[in-house]
Amino acid sequence: ASAAPPAPPLDPRPLLDPATGAETGQVSVAPPGPDSLAVYVNCPMQSFGVTAFAAVGRELDATAAGALSKSRPVHFSIVEDEDEEQSLAELGLTLAPTTMYTGSEQVICEGGGDAYCASDTNFYHTAVSWTPQLEMMGRSRRLCVRAETSTFAAEKCFALEVQRCLYCTQPSDTLHSVAARFDTNWLQLWSANFQGDPVLNPHEVNPNAIAPGTVLRLGPVYQLRLPEDLAHILHEFQTSEAAIRRTNRDLAPDATVIPAQSLCVLPGICTQEDEWM
Repeated sequence: ASAAPPAPPLDPRPLLDPATGAETGQVSVAPPGPDSLAVYVNCPMQSFGVTAFAAVGRELDATAAGALSKSRPVHFSIVEDEDEEQSLAELGLTLAPTTMYTGSEQVICEGGGDAYCASDTNFYHTAVSWTPQLEMMGRSRRLCVRAETSTFAAEKCFALEVQRCLYCTQPSDTLHSVAARFDTNWLQLWSANFQGDPVLNPHEVNPNAIAPGTVLRLGPVYQLRLPEDLAHILHEFQTSEAAIRRTNRDLAPDATVIPAQSLCVLPGICTQEDEWM
Protein backbone atom coordinates (compact mmCIF):
# COMPACT_ATOMS: atom_id res chain seq x y z
CA ALA A 1 0.00 0.00 0.00
CA SER A 2 1.11 3.53 -0.55
CA ALA A 3 2.54 5.39 2.41
CA ALA A 4 -0.10 7.02 4.57
CA PRO A 5 -0.08 10.82 4.49
CA PRO A 6 1.38 12.34 7.66
CA ALA A 7 -1.17 13.61 10.16
CA PRO A 8 -1.04 17.39 10.60
CA PRO A 9 -0.07 18.75 14.02
CA LEU A 10 -2.86 19.53 16.45
CA ASP A 11 -3.95 23.14 16.09
CA PRO A 12 -5.67 24.34 19.28
CA ARG A 13 -7.27 27.76 18.97
CA PRO A 14 -8.49 30.23 21.58
CA LEU A 15 -12.14 30.26 22.58
CA LEU A 16 -13.29 33.88 22.51
CA ASP A 17 -16.20 35.69 24.09
CA PRO A 18 -18.00 37.12 21.04
CA ALA A 19 -19.26 40.11 23.06
CA THR A 20 -15.86 41.33 24.30
CA GLY A 21 -13.35 39.42 22.19
CA ALA A 22 -11.66 38.25 25.40
CA GLU A 23 -10.12 34.78 25.45
CA THR A 24 -12.19 32.50 27.69
CA GLY A 25 -10.27 29.31 27.19
CA GLN A 26 -8.58 27.10 24.67
CA VAL A 27 -9.79 24.03 22.81
CA SER A 28 -7.82 21.10 21.48
CA VAL A 29 -8.64 17.58 20.37
CA ALA A 30 -7.51 14.36 22.02
CA PRO A 31 -6.12 11.71 21.92
CA PRO A 32 -2.71 12.68 20.48
CA GLY A 33 -2.18 9.20 18.95
CA PRO A 34 -1.85 6.73 17.44
CA ASP A 35 -1.79 8.32 14.01
CA SER A 36 -2.18 5.01 12.13
CA LEU A 37 -4.75 2.26 12.73
CA ALA A 38 -4.72 -1.26 11.22
CA VAL A 39 -8.16 -2.48 10.11
CA TYR A 40 -9.36 -5.62 8.33
CA VAL A 41 -11.87 -6.34 5.56
CA ASN A 42 -15.25 -7.41 7.04
CA CYS A 43 -14.12 -6.89 10.66
CA PRO A 44 -15.62 -3.96 12.56
CA MET A 45 -12.79 -1.57 13.34
CA GLN A 46 -12.06 -1.31 17.03
CA SER A 47 -14.18 1.72 17.83
CA PHE A 48 -12.17 4.63 19.21
CA GLY A 49 -13.15 7.98 20.61
CA VAL A 50 -12.28 11.55 19.77
CA THR A 51 -12.65 14.10 22.55
CA ALA A 52 -12.61 17.88 22.30
CA PHE A 53 -12.08 19.70 25.56
CA ALA A 54 -12.53 23.39 26.26
CA ALA A 55 -11.22 25.22 29.30
CA VAL A 56 -13.70 28.05 29.85
CA GLY A 57 -13.95 30.90 32.34
CA ARG A 58 -17.13 31.27 34.41
CA GLU A 59 -18.17 33.78 37.09
CA LEU A 60 -20.24 32.54 40.01
CA ASP A 61 -22.29 34.72 42.36
CA ALA A 62 -22.46 33.32 45.89
CA THR A 63 -26.06 34.58 46.20
CA ALA A 64 -27.26 33.22 42.88
CA ALA A 65 -28.43 29.70 42.18
CA GLY A 66 -27.13 29.55 38.62
CA ALA A 67 -24.15 30.54 36.55
CA LEU A 68 -23.48 31.68 33.01
CA SER A 69 -21.07 29.47 31.10
CA LYS A 70 -19.18 30.98 28.18
CA SER A 71 -18.73 27.57 26.58
CA ARG A 72 -20.51 26.75 23.31
CA PRO A 73 -21.56 23.28 22.08
CA VAL A 74 -19.02 21.37 20.00
CA HIS A 75 -20.03 19.81 16.70
CA PHE A 76 -18.03 16.89 15.26
CA SER A 77 -17.79 16.12 11.56
CA ILE A 78 -15.71 14.05 9.13
CA VAL A 79 -13.44 16.09 6.87
CA GLU A 80 -13.61 14.35 3.50
CA ASP A 81 -10.72 14.16 1.02
CA GLU A 82 -11.98 15.73 -2.20
CA ASP A 83 -9.48 13.67 -4.24
CA GLU A 84 -11.12 10.36 -3.26
CA GLU A 85 -13.85 8.87 -5.46
CA GLN A 86 -15.94 7.77 -2.48
CA SER A 87 -16.33 9.57 0.82
CA LEU A 88 -15.75 7.74 4.09
CA ALA A 89 -19.40 8.31 4.91
CA GLU A 90 -20.36 6.54 1.67
CA LEU A 91 -18.06 3.67 2.66
CA GLY A 92 -19.97 3.30 5.94
CA LEU A 93 -17.79 5.15 8.46
CA THR A 94 -19.92 6.76 11.18
CA LEU A 95 -19.59 9.09 14.16
CA ALA A 96 -21.62 8.39 17.28
CA PRO A 97 -23.87 11.11 18.77
CA THR A 98 -21.90 13.64 20.80
CA THR A 99 -21.87 13.36 24.59
CA MET A 100 -20.73 16.11 26.98
CA TYR A 101 -19.65 16.33 30.60
CA THR A 102 -18.02 19.06 32.68
CA GLY A 103 -15.26 19.19 35.23
CA SER A 104 -15.01 22.27 37.45
CA GLU A 105 -12.64 23.81 39.98
CA GLN A 106 -13.99 26.70 42.11
CA VAL A 107 -11.63 29.44 43.34
CA ILE A 108 -11.99 32.89 44.94
CA CYS A 109 -11.73 35.59 42.32
CA GLU A 110 -9.00 38.18 42.49
CA GLY A 111 -10.03 41.00 44.79
CA GLY A 112 -11.80 38.77 47.32
CA GLY A 113 -15.35 39.48 48.50
CA ASP A 114 -18.29 37.21 47.79
CA ALA A 115 -17.41 36.66 44.14
CA TYR A 116 -16.19 33.22 43.13
CA CYS A 117 -14.69 32.10 39.84
CA ALA A 118 -14.76 28.62 38.40
CA SER A 119 -12.37 27.16 35.91
CA ASP A 120 -14.43 24.69 33.90
CA THR A 121 -13.42 22.10 31.36
CA ASN A 122 -16.19 20.90 29.09
CA PHE A 123 -15.51 17.57 27.41
CA TYR A 124 -17.28 16.62 24.17
CA HIS A 125 -16.88 13.05 22.94
CA THR A 126 -17.73 11.06 19.81
CA ALA A 127 -16.82 7.52 18.73
CA VAL A 128 -15.65 6.44 15.27
CA SER A 129 -16.91 3.14 13.81
CA TRP A 130 -16.22 1.43 10.48
CA THR A 131 -16.33 -2.02 8.87
CA PRO A 132 -14.19 -1.95 5.69
CA GLN A 133 -15.56 -3.83 2.68
CA LEU A 134 -13.60 -5.92 0.17
CA GLU A 135 -12.97 -3.05 -2.25
CA MET A 136 -10.85 -1.35 0.45
CA MET A 137 -8.34 -4.22 0.86
CA GLY A 138 -4.79 -2.90 0.69
CA ARG A 139 -5.88 0.71 0.64
CA SER A 140 -5.06 3.53 3.03
CA ARG A 141 -7.54 6.29 3.83
CA ARG A 142 -6.97 9.42 5.81
CA LEU A 143 -9.62 10.23 8.39
CA CYS A 144 -9.83 13.71 9.87
CA VAL A 145 -12.40 14.44 12.57
CA ARG A 146 -13.16 18.13 12.99
CA ALA A 147 -14.45 19.66 16.22
CA GLU A 148 -15.88 23.15 15.96
CA THR A 149 -18.11 25.80 17.47
CA SER A 150 -18.91 29.27 16.20
CA THR A 151 -15.61 30.50 17.61
CA PHE A 152 -13.03 27.73 17.16
CA ALA A 153 -12.07 24.71 15.08
CA ALA A 154 -9.56 21.91 15.62
CA GLU A 155 -8.88 18.62 13.83
CA LYS A 156 -7.44 15.22 14.66
CA CYS A 157 -6.30 13.04 11.74
CA PHE A 158 -5.64 9.32 11.47
CA ALA A 159 -4.47 6.99 8.71
CA LEU A 160 -6.75 3.95 8.38
CA GLU A 161 -4.68 1.11 6.92
CA VAL A 162 -6.86 -1.71 5.52
CA GLN A 163 -4.53 -4.68 5.76
CA ARG A 164 -3.53 -6.43 2.56
CA CYS A 165 -4.14 -10.17 2.14
CA LEU A 166 -6.17 -10.53 5.37
CA TYR A 167 -9.88 -11.36 5.36
CA CYS A 168 -12.31 -11.45 8.29
CA THR A 169 -14.76 -14.36 7.96
CA GLN A 170 -18.55 -14.00 8.02
CA PRO A 171 -21.05 -16.43 9.62
CA SER A 172 -21.64 -18.37 6.37
CA ASP A 173 -17.98 -18.55 5.30
CA THR A 174 -16.02 -21.79 4.91
CA LEU A 175 -12.54 -22.27 3.50
CA HIS A 176 -14.19 -23.49 0.30
CA SER A 177 -16.44 -20.43 -0.09
CA VAL A 178 -13.64 -17.97 0.72
CA ALA A 179 -11.33 -19.74 -1.76
CA ALA A 180 -14.00 -19.52 -4.48
CA ARG A 181 -14.45 -15.79 -3.80
CA PHE A 182 -10.74 -15.15 -4.32
CA ASP A 183 -10.11 -17.50 -7.26
CA THR A 184 -7.97 -19.95 -5.33
CA ASN A 185 -8.11 -23.41 -3.75
CA TRP A 186 -9.16 -24.08 -0.16
CA LEU A 187 -5.91 -26.03 0.34
CA GLN A 188 -3.97 -22.85 -0.44
CA LEU A 189 -5.86 -21.09 2.37
CA TRP A 190 -5.23 -24.02 4.68
CA SER A 191 -1.53 -23.83 3.90
CA ALA A 192 -1.44 -20.07 4.48
CA ASN A 193 -3.13 -20.31 7.89
CA PHE A 194 -2.71 -23.67 9.56
CA GLN A 195 0.96 -24.51 9.13
CA GLY A 196 3.88 -23.05 11.04
CA ASP A 197 2.31 -20.12 12.92
CA PRO A 198 -1.41 -20.96 12.63
CA VAL A 199 -4.25 -18.51 13.01
CA LEU A 200 -6.24 -21.28 14.69
CA ASN A 201 -5.30 -24.55 16.35
CA PRO A 202 -4.89 -26.88 13.33
CA HIS A 203 -5.96 -29.88 15.40
CA GLU A 204 -9.40 -28.35 15.95
CA VAL A 205 -10.07 -26.80 12.55
CA ASN A 206 -12.93 -27.98 10.37
CA PRO A 207 -12.58 -26.34 6.93
CA ASN A 208 -16.38 -26.17 6.73
CA ALA A 209 -16.85 -24.56 10.16
CA ILE A 210 -14.61 -21.49 10.55
CA ALA A 211 -15.72 -19.24 13.40
CA PRO A 212 -17.10 -15.84 12.29
CA GLY A 213 -14.62 -13.04 12.84
CA THR A 214 -11.58 -15.24 12.14
CA VAL A 215 -8.87 -13.24 10.35
CA LEU A 216 -7.62 -15.45 7.52
CA ARG A 217 -4.41 -14.89 5.61
CA LEU A 218 -5.28 -15.25 1.95
CA GLY A 219 -1.67 -15.79 0.94
CA PRO A 220 1.83 -14.31 1.18
CA VAL A 221 2.54 -10.62 0.67
CA TYR A 222 5.16 -10.18 -2.05
CA GLN A 223 7.25 -7.02 -1.88
CA LEU A 224 8.17 -5.69 -5.31
CA ARG A 225 11.39 -3.71 -5.01
CA LEU A 226 11.26 -2.69 -8.68
CA PRO A 227 8.38 -2.51 -11.16
CA GLU A 228 7.54 -5.90 -12.67
CA ASP A 229 5.45 -7.10 -15.58
CA LEU A 230 2.12 -8.49 -14.44
CA ALA A 231 2.55 -11.43 -16.83
CA HIS A 232 5.83 -12.37 -15.13
CA ILE A 233 4.22 -12.28 -11.68
CA LEU A 234 1.34 -14.49 -12.85
CA HIS A 235 3.81 -17.02 -14.28
CA GLU A 236 6.09 -16.90 -11.24
CA PHE A 237 3.30 -17.65 -8.78
CA GLN A 238 1.09 -19.76 -11.08
CA THR A 239 -1.90 -17.57 -10.31
CA SER A 240 -4.50 -15.67 -12.32
CA GLU A 241 -4.94 -11.99 -13.08
CA ALA A 242 -8.44 -12.16 -11.56
CA ALA A 243 -6.99 -13.41 -8.26
CA ILE A 244 -4.31 -10.69 -8.23
CA ARG A 245 -6.82 -7.93 -8.90
CA ARG A 246 -9.36 -9.24 -6.41
CA THR A 247 -6.89 -9.03 -3.52
CA ASN A 248 -5.10 -5.85 -4.66
CA ARG A 249 -7.86 -3.32 -5.23
CA ASP A 250 -5.39 -0.45 -5.43
CA LEU A 251 -4.00 -1.62 -8.80
CA ALA A 252 -4.88 0.47 -11.83
CA PRO A 253 -7.54 -1.36 -13.91
CA ASP A 254 -5.41 -1.40 -17.07
CA ALA A 255 -2.00 -1.87 -15.44
CA THR A 256 0.31 -4.35 -17.15
CA VAL A 257 3.34 -3.28 -15.13
CA ILE A 258 3.06 -3.36 -11.33
CA PRO A 259 4.97 -0.59 -9.51
CA ALA A 260 7.26 -1.25 -6.57
CA GLN A 261 4.78 -2.01 -3.78
CA SER A 262 3.38 -4.78 -1.60
CA LEU A 263 1.28 -7.33 -3.50
CA CYS A 264 -1.03 -10.03 -2.15
CA VAL A 265 -0.51 -13.21 -4.16
CA LEU A 266 -2.47 -16.47 -4.02
CA PRO A 267 -0.04 -18.95 -5.55
CA GLY A 268 -1.30 -21.98 -7.40
CA ILE A 269 -0.77 -25.27 -5.61
CA CYS A 270 -0.62 -28.85 -6.79
CA THR A 271 -3.59 -30.93 -5.60
CA GLN A 272 -4.15 -34.65 -5.77
CA GLU A 273 -6.69 -34.02 -8.53
CA ASP A 274 -3.96 -32.26 -10.56
CA GLU A 275 -1.60 -35.19 -10.07
CA TRP A 276 -4.12 -37.62 -11.55
CA MET A 277 -4.64 -35.44 -14.61
